[in-house]
Amino acid sequence: MTGQRSYKEKPYKSRRAMLDRALSLYGWACSICGGPIADGDESLQHMKPRSKGGTDDEENLRPAHKRCNSSLGDREIDPRLIVYGGERMLIDFANKNR
Repeated sequence: MTGQRSYKEKPYKSRRAMLDRALSLYGWACSICGGPIADGDESLQHMKPRSKGGTDDEENLRPAHKRCNSSLGDREIDPRLIVYGGERMLIDFANKNR
């Protein structure tokens, strides 16, 4: 990652564009609790924290409530756990079973 700024060092417009992209891909549901995210309470959650080798790549970013994001700290979210209809589900991508 030489030469790249960390997420927090990026200009606001770049961070906002990343957040808007995640919201358009995954919707306005928190990736941590599954609840709806109100305008102004949105943040970007790193599924694998940067402190544990995670990146700022689109595949590692999900929308989350600001409070959920900060309470999670540097714990990792299993990317197979998704929120569907407000309920967290484990998806087995190899077998395509729920």
